Amino acid sequence: MREIFWLYVERGLSVRQIAFWLRDRGIPSPSGKPQWGTSTLDRLLRNEAYIGTVYYNRHERIEGAVRGRKTRPRERPRDEWIAISVPAIIDRDMFDRAGQISHWNFRMNPRGATPDAWLLRGLVQCGHCHVSCNCATGYSRKNGAVYRY
Repeated sequence: MREIFWLYVERGLSVRQIAFWLRDRGIPSPSGKPQWGTSTLDRLLRNEAYIGTVYYNRHERIEGAVRGRKTRPRERPRDEWIAISVPAIIDRDMFDRAGQISHWNFRMNPRGATPDAWLLRGLVQCGHCHVSCNCATGYSRKNGAVYRY
């Protein structure tokens, strides 16, 4: 885990690149498969157990709305979780930096955005309140023209 965090934070590898790196070295995933899933690595990079805290009582069972299911899990409010201390593997600074990188990658994800339309997407902020500005596309009903705001 230390190496995965180091590759993500210090070397700047993406989650996908780390998955290939692990596969190339013959390190199996937690389920024993040769290829790591990017969602698995993403979840591991956000798991607070690596900084020394595991939570009990995170989920509760509620009545299921899906036919054939009697109950389904739902996450409880964070103040109801019970923290349990465990030995830390990663220091808090490394964990926080990994979270900042994940947040920035999410904000700058180009999926669904055309490069010519969203050049400053996620970079422009209000100078007064520091809220990020959004881009939107509108269509004219009269002439069918496309407007970008």
